[in-house]
Amino acid sequence: MPNITEPGRFLILLTVLIVMAIVLVSLEIPEGVSGLREQVLYVWGETEPLVVVSAVVALIAVEGWAMLAERYLRERYRKGREEGREEERKAWREWNDRRVLAEKNGHPFNEPPPSHQERPEPPAR
Repeated sequence: MPNITEPGRFLILLTVLIVMAIVLVSLEIPEGVSGLREQVLYVWGETEPLVVVSAVVALIAVEGWAMLAERYLRERYRKGREEGREEERKAWREWNDRRVLAEKNGHPFNEPPPSHQERPEPPAR
């Protein structure tokens, strides 16, 4: 049995797919099948192969979604780190430009470097 990362989602999707299969098969019961017992046996017999297909589709959908989400989050994390590094470099360049300009003009420069300053809060989502 495969290790399903989202068992709740898998079971919900599997249930929905099986119910849909039962409903679709029930709508197409031939006229020769009469009586509740015969109809139930007909629906079960016609739905049985669809249960296996439903399980495979649900597994692929849930695990595929989990893989895509993980890939997206990894890529977003990598981009976020790159953006953070670029912001840090920019802060240091600006600080150094101010320091050099102050030295050139003979003004005292006592602004702490960016590593000693308070970091701004990240924007709310």
